[in-house]
Amino acid sequence: MIDQGCKPEEVLVQAFYLDQVNLIKAIFADIPKYKGIRIATVDGSQGDEELYGIVDSVVLGGGGPEPWVSWAEKDAGSTLQ
Repeated sequence: MIDQGCKPEEVLVQAFYLDQVNLIKAIFADIPKYKGIRIATVDGSQGDEELYGIVDSVVLGGGGPEPWVSWAEKDAGSTLQ
């Protein structure tokens, strides 16, 4: 989104758990173009609005794909456990 012209100050990333928020903040911390993106829990950002909103979610039980691997890269024959 940022590469397509969105300003970081226009983006709100919401996650359901504080650990998710902390992880996203840590990942974005060293990337200058992401400075200004607001990252908060869903509860902590109630009533807030930005032009662009992203909701991060998790797969319960850890049965999803490895972190940071897109579904397109997964083997078409693999299944979630």
